[in-house]
Amino acid sequence: MRKRKVTVIGGGFGGLAAAIRLQSSGNEVTLLEKRDRLGGRAYVYEQDGFTFDAGPTVITAPHCLEELFSLSGRKLSDYIELIPVKPLYDLRWEDGFRFNYTQDLDETLEQIRRKSPSDVQGYQEFLKYTEEVFHEGYTKLAHVPFLHWSTMVRVSPQLLKLKAYRSVYSILSTYLKDPQLRQAFSFHSLLVGGNPFETSSIYTLIHFLERKWGVFFPRGGTGALVQALAKLFTELGGEIQTNAEVERLVVEQGRIKAVETRGSGSLSTDAVVSNADVHHTYSKLLQGVPEARTMQRYLDKARYSMSLFVLYFGTNRRFDSASHHSILFGKRYKGLLKDIFKNGKVADDFSLYLHAPTVTDASLAPPGGEAFYVLAPVPHLGKSKMDWKEGGAAYAEKILDYLEARYLPGLKESIVTQRHFTPLDFKSELNAHLGSAFSLEPILRQSAYFRVHNRDPHVEGLYFVGAGTHPGAGVPGVVNSAKATAALMDEDFRVTQVPVSAKPASPMAATLEQSRQSIRVGSRSFALASRLFSKEQREAASLLYSWCRYCDDQVDETTNIRLQETRLERLRKNTQSVFEGHPQTDHQFIALSDLVRRYQIPPLYPMELLAGMEMDVRRDNYWTPEELSLYCYRVAGTVGLMMSHVMGVTDPKALKHACDLGIAMQLTNIARDVLDDFAKHRVYLPLAWLDSVAVPERDVSQERHREAVAEVVSRLLDLADKYYTSGRAGLKYLSPRCAFTVAAAGRIYQAIGTKVRRRGASAWDTRTVVPLWKKLYCIAAAVVDVAKTLPARWGRHRPKPSIPDLIWSHA
Repeated sequence: MRKRKVTVIGGGFGGLAAAIRLQSSGNEVTLLEKRDRLGGRAYVYEQDGFTFDAGPTVITAPHCLEELFSLSGRKLSDYIELIPVKPLYDLRWEDGFRFNYTQDLDETLEQIRRKSPSDVQGYQEFLKYTEEVFHEGYTKLAHVPFLHWSTMVRVSPQLLKLKAYRSVYSILSTYLKDPQLRQAFSFHSLLVGGNPFETSSIYTLIHFLERKWGVFFPRGGTGALVQALAKLFTELGGEIQTNAEVERLVVEQGRIKAVETRGSGSLSTDAVVSNADVHHTYSKLLQGVPEARTMQRYLDKARYSMSLFVLYFGTNRRFDSASHHSILFGKRYKGLLKDIFKNGKVADDFSLYLHAPTVTDASLAPPGGEAFYVLAPVPHLGKSKMDWKEGGAAYAEKILDYLEARYLPGLKESIVTQRHFTPLDFKSELNAHLGSAFSLEPILRQSAYFRVHNRDPHVEGLYFVGAGTHPGAGVPGVVNSAKATAALMDEDFRVTQVPVSAKPASPMAATLEQSRQSIRVGSRSFALASRLFSKEQREAASLLYSWCRYCDDQVDETTNIRLQETRLERLRKNTQSVFEGHPQTDHQFIALSDLVRRYQIPPLYPMELLAGMEMDVRRDNYWTPEELSLYCYRVAGTVGLMMSHVMGVTDPKALKHACDLGIAMQLTNIARDVLDDFAKHRVYLPLAWLDSVAVPERDVSQERHREAVAEVVSRLLDLADKYYTSGRAGLKYLSPRCAFTVAAAGRIYQAIGTKVRRRGASAWDTRTVVPLWKKLYCIAAAVVDVAKTLPARWGRHRPKPSIPDLIWSHA
């Protein structure tokens, strides 16, 4: 068996860990790094005799680093010394309260007792909870890739038991009552880019992880640890290229073939491991690759973590009041986090993380000096309009004034060197989408299976490590992502040793696989529900969804109306050619042709769907709900009609109910996406209803009209509920298996609408989704829905439809 050539993009902790594992298992690995030295976010600045770690600076779970060396019979301690940091953190508040965050349980309990005696027992119970979360979320799952929905389903009962649907702060509040203690034990999710008020309670495992193993600092700084990993990799025979920015991944017939770098030409490869930003990988490195389009669309709509403003400074004196790690809480907690994560406001007040590594290792500064870095969470570039080029220096001065006034007297006059790193630098230096510091925000619906997979399900030979994939950000997270990914690759490399004479996959097989990828990425809820179909129906659903998504993408991926019209006309001609029996070359139309042949789908339905897309191109508005319902019939009801044919049901009465369910789902989409649609110059809400609450069409997005728009949306959802009721009435025409699938999808969508209504005027602050526990509840409700159809099924005769029965029109 020949050695595989593997290219790793990005020399951060994730990329280095993957490169070491793959080189250790006998592959030929080349690591490409854009910048002049390795490290990624763990870059190092050397300035005026000071050494500044760019970050991260909190090293936990040392065993996952030790394992990288043990793979080749080596020891981490022979390469780098990890020094325990005590206390783990020095927590300080403006009112003078101070908490030494330590591994010592007795000391912790004594501090809690002095602050809030009634919280001592609560903390002990919280510690037991975090231990259980640690064992389930870290020990069992951190290194396990979530490639299939079934993996998520298997762990769902335990996640529900641990209340993973609740936030870190919410679950902590059930154990502790003192506001400052709640802050003390909930800030950890910020270290991986999450808002404690929204991040899943699974991330409380960080508390137990630190208590179990402690917090460490590498002698010489985090950069010295990066150098130790790089040394290990090269000793194993790996190749490192710095100043090698990757510009494009070459994909041929759905498979990675080469990596093109700026200035270095093309490098052929069998596989690529991307430690680059996931959005950058799909939108830039895979630009123009059809197989990547659906993931690009998903990542465009995903939620990203906050960014950071980082200020590095060195002084000509030491500060006795400094601790290695300090968390400096400001006056506000929840309000400040809301400004950062939701409002996009760079607030006048702030909470800070202050790092003084020379407390542990004096060699990082000239004799008698101190090296610092202070970090302030700030909104990412997609939310904030802050001009960091102009405002960065002023913001740095504001932070220094604050530190001098409260914690480090005489600071400013002792500073001899400084520099800062803003969200713009995260974007330009690290290719971070929106300047996000931690990639995808670690909320439940973007975790595990719902995060970017460690192995791309469609582009063969493409894998991921780092903060954007499972399990997430933080040094233990990205190092464990490498463990998961490398294990997948070793398995894939063993399995794919096929004879050269093996026949290539048929066009239909390739079409089906591309369609499966489209539905997995583009609509995960529908992907979950479609698993309940028979194999044939599931494949047909994938093919149909792929064609619909392709048509939608063709129109929506450009804002040029003339180009939209040209593409729409081409879609019409290609669709017509399917029904005329002409051979197809585009895989989406191969799919449509197969569906039409197998299930006798009439031309009316796909042509009506394209007519609905034309309404979008024309920017049509709808004065009455009846006019809007016609639009919804065309773009969504027709999909229900085509799926009815796939499920073997063509009774006109049944088709009417199927169409109504599609309309209900589209109305729910409209209610959820009011502001997103407005940004695309589309207003779907009935203008007569907007007129009744005195909201001009042009002002739908205005903050002052939120309450009135919410009232109109509530009316729209009332209408949707009537259509959902009709949709459920049609379940009796379907087989029990199909009925359950359709009922589950309908219930989940209706739950989205219910949540939009409940959120009221705040419904569009963030995208409305239903948590996993609610989806499971909806599935249970679907069982009841199907059970109610049993009386109608007994003795009911299903006549074989005649040809005229195969067509039903909304008109």
